[in-house]
Amino acid sequence: MHLFKTQKNEKGFALLLAVIVSSVVMSVGLSMLNITLKQLSLGSNTRGSEIAFQVANAGMECLQYNYNTLINDSDFTTSDGQSVSFSCFGDTDIVSDAQSGDSEIQQFNPEFDWNTAGASSDYCVEFEVHVINATGGAVSQSFPDRGITENCALGDICTVAFSRGHNKDCSAIGNGVTAVQRELTIVF
Repeated sequence: MHLFKTQKNEKGFALLLAVIVSSVVMSVGLSMLNITLKQLSLGSNTRGSEIAFQVANAGMECLQYNYNTLINDSDFTTSDGQSVSFSCFGDTDIVSDAQSGDSEIQQFNPEFDWNTAGASSDYCVEFEVHVINATGGAVSQSFPDRGITENCALGDICTVAFSRGHNKDCSAIGNGVTAVQRELTIVF
């Protein structure tokens, strides 16, 4: 009879258990990091979208402010190829009719950089303003890429305007910089 118990060699089990527990903790940590990074990205996109929307809205306010000048200082009833002055955000942009040759519809495309107090950079607002002259007869203008058709009645001067706001400055747009764009439409 043996008086001594034989012991099993269990020295490697503690190391294996530590590796398994560490792997589980690390995978949970990496999952939480992934969720956090996605939330940061979503928050950044949401912030950029809100900035772009507010810039587009400010552009619409600017357009409405300039509307009387646009219509009253220009003679859309007799002239084609007009140049008009837009003043927004402390800057003035004089733009010419982008559709010269069409006496019924004139298009103007001013753009402005807007620097708000405390902003780290400028924000870009671009306009696309269509003035439809129906003094000689009713005019229908379609904007198929936006799903809009404006029917301007005989004797009216109608305006369709699009204001695109960006969360970056105008010089950065189209230069490989990722920017958020929001657009508002107004018809009057």
